[in-house]
Amino acid sequence: MDCGDFPSQRAAQIYFLNHGGPASDPDNLDSDGDGIACESNPCPCFTGSNPPQPSPSPSPNPQPAPAQKVIVTKVIDGDRVRVKYVPGGSKATVSLLGTRAPKLNKCGGIESKRALKKVTPVGTRVQLIPDKKQRNKNGKGDLLRYVHKGKKDVNRQQLVKGWSELYVAKGKLTRQRSYARAEKVARQGSRGNWFTC
Repeated sequence: MDCGDFPSQRAAQIYFLNHGGPASDPDNLDSDGDGIACESNPCPCFTGSNPPQPSPSPSPNPQPAPAQKVIVTKVIDGDRVRVKYVPGGSKATVSLLGTRAPKLNKCGGIESKRALKKVTPVGTRVQLIPDKKQRNKNGKGDLLRYVHKGKKDVNRQQLVKGWSELYVAKGKLTRQRSYARAEKVARQGSRGNWFTC
C-alpha cells in the first residue's frame, strides 16, 4: 500500500494504526516518523494514535472538494488527457496537476504517453479533483486536476513509476510532499524515464 491508495488522510491513518503504527510502518506511510500517515492526502483527517471507535450510526464522509465524473476520450501525452463530462457530454483538456512529462519528441515522451494510456485507456471513467491551493486552469486553458481512477491517484502513479516529474508552476500543492516522495522513489530506483533518459 502507498498513500495514493487511500481516498483521505483519515483512511490512511486508520490503516496505519491497525497495521502496527506508529511502532511499525511496513508500508512506509509515515516517512518522517511523526506518527501521522500520508499527511499530504486530502481530508477528512485524523491524527490520533489509537484507531477511532466505530460510530453506532455512521454518516458518509463529505468530499473535501467536488469531484467531477468524466470519461477519457483521448490520451494526449504523459500528463494530459481529453475528457467528456458525465452527464452533459461537454469536453475539456485536463493537465495532471503536479506532474510534467517529456514532450512527445523528447526522450521518454512516447513511453510516458503509453504508461498513462495503459492506466487510463479511452473509455475509462475517472474523477477530476481540484486543489484549493492551485488555479483552476493553466495558461493554455487546460483544467488543472488530480485524476483518480477508483481509489488510484493517477498523477502520483505517473510520478512513482518514473514517467513524469514533480512540477508546480505557482504556489504549493496539497499533495506536494506525497508527490515529492513518489518522485524520489522513482529517481532512486531508476524507474521509467529516470533510467531511460
